[in-house]
Amino acid sequence: MLTKFQIKHTVQFPEQTAVPKEQSENALCDILVEDVKDNDTYCQELINRILKLPYAKLPDFFSHHCDFATNPIKWLNKFEKLISENEEIFVSWKNTN
Repeated sequence: MLTKFQIKHTVQFPEQTAVPKEQSENALCDILVEDVKDNDTYCQELINRILKLPYAKLPDFFSHHCDFATNPIKWLNKFEKLISENEEIFVSWKNTN
């Protein structure tokens, strides 16, 4: 997948909330197992996905992934750290839109 913004830092997620393509029921929110080779690509896919989502859909995205996570709070904390570690992407993205 081509990325508009390449992440500079990754965060080690204890679990990935990716689903197999044949089980995908939410094209806006799902991260596909087939697109995830390792933790680095998982982090990149998460950032790609939230940059494509309308702002109003972000709560649905978080809720959707928390449904798959064994420990949703830990997953959210890791996601928050991923965003924080790559804050410059969001500044750049905001300035191009």
